[in-house]
Amino acid sequence: RYRRVIEAALRRRDVTLSVTGGLLLLAGGMVFGGRTPFTLFPKEDGNILRARIRFPEGTPVSVTQRTIDRVEAAARALNDDPTLVPASPGKLVRQIYSITGEFADFMSVRGNHLCEVRVELMPADKRRLSDERIIARWRERIGEIPDAVQVTVGRQPIGPLESPLEIRLLGTDLDDLAEASRRIQDKLHEFAGLYDIHDDLIPGKRELHVSLKPTARELGLTLEDVARQLRYAFYGGEAVRLQRGRDQVKVRVRLAEEDRRSLTDLEHIRIQTPYGHDIPFLEVADLRWARGYAYIMHQDGLRRVRVVADVDEGRANTEQVLQTLEGGFLDDVVDDYDNLTYTFGGNREEMARSLHSLRTGFVMALLVMYTLLAAMLRSYIQPVVILTAVPFGLIGVVFGHAVLGMDLTIMSVFGAVALSGVVVNDALVLLDAINQHLREGKRIFEAVRLAAELRFRAVILTSVTTIVGLLPILMERSSQAQSVKPMAVSLTFGLLFSTALTLLVVPALYLVVNDARRWIHWMRYGGAYPEPEVVEEASREGLAPAS
Repeated sequence: RYRRVIEAALRRRDVTLSVTGGLLLLAGGMVFGGRTPFTLFPKEDGNILRARIRFPEGTPVSVTQRTIDRVEAAARALNDDPTLVPASPGKLVRQIYSITGEFADFMSVRGNHLCEVRVELMPADKRRLSDERIIARWRERIGEIPDAVQVTVGRQPIGPLESPLEIRLLGTDLDDLAEASRRIQDKLHEFAGLYDIHDDLIPGKRELHVSLKPTARELGLTLEDVARQLRYAFYGGEAVRLQRGRDQVKVRVRLAEEDRRSLTDLEHIRIQTPYGHDIPFLEVADLRWARGYAYIMHQDGLRRVRVVADVDEGRANTEQVLQTLEGGFLDDVVDDYDNLTYTFGGNREEMARSLHSLRTGFVMALLVMYTLLAAMLRSYIQPVVILTAVPFGLIGVVFGHAVLGMDLTIMSVFGAVALSGVVVNDALVLLDAINQHLREGKRIFEAVRLAAELRFRAVILTSVTTIVGLLPILMERSSQAQSVKPMAVSLTFGLLFSTALTLLVVPALYLVVNDARRWIHWMRYGGAYPEPEVVEEASREGLAPAS
């Protein structure tokens, strides 16, 4: 049967290559069109969940402690939730840990206004309940927390990547950044599957904001003038430095302590104009209480605000959401403000960084393989034919993930890179057999057909044994195996497709390349149209006289 199939593929090699090219384009369309999306680090069901609550700075510790009691009670209630019945007997929630006054992670943040509750669950392979279902029920039982400025409920993250979806706004005006952030958060709430949407403009302590009245400018005063005089009055300004032995002593001048104790002292201070007149402070400025920000982050010399969200991967995909926003909404937002730009962080940033390094290494590996093959085969053309088998495996990688309903991940890419070595080996075995038949003096069509038949069993057995060895990983349901499953899918389905396509497409491609070389030879040297064997190095070696 294979003889009839390979003969048909060789005689209609144009159709063979066209169908293969169509499959390759379809696989690329599935990835870039979102049918089989790419997720750098997929979320895996774990054993630790975390709830974090942030109140305004200055909140008494008693408030955070009452909140912890409420969140812990909601966690304990999950054991009696009729919608969360684990597959194995035992309690769903095993342990509850609480932290007051600190967010303990890579960048520790402290304060009485912070609290955190961690929940240890029954192992994922025993409970057979997804983290998303448990998180959703825990969030519902917690409910709204009065006066909280930020509430996040989710998995305990592994590594520094806190949120998969992150949009960074860069600008100079903090009010513009805050307003743009609110608009983006409102837009993100329209997407199903996104939760814990917030930015990092965390409210800080109450502050007194000073604004100038119109009369101040008429008197030649600027906001910088007023701010500087207030600083000198209450904090002090350096008047002189005195040398005391080897040390320098800074002498600061400021108001007496009894004149800078209260807000009333500030209201009665006098401001000096550029013309030397002393004016009461409240005649040139207004005071108002406002809550500032706990901290203001900077990037590339600009103020930065991060808008982040967590993603339920069963209902939404990070990359698809970002592509939707990037198409026009984000551009419209930044165009409404001066000196405002945006970049992406989270999964998008990590994916670009990881794929860049992986792409560089993969190209270097292909160059090394080409060099070795060219030296072995004594040809610059045949290594190209062998390396074209690599994309055939990628077709199977994409289709395999689509069939199993899995996203492509960084582990899928690792599997595809490993697959390329196996695919190249199969193609090399096939071309070596073709060259052997040509050296024996056979016609090229017969040589290609006989080589394909000869190596059919070897290629099939190599692929089948590898696939069978990977099946236990594909069927494993433990949480520990989930991270390597995408790699096994890439290797298994990649071998399935690449084996079939290598046995059909590589021989057909070899003949197409031979047709092209004959045409180039005829155009270059003229004369009669050359026979297929004339342009093949292996045929010439077979015709060479023995030394």
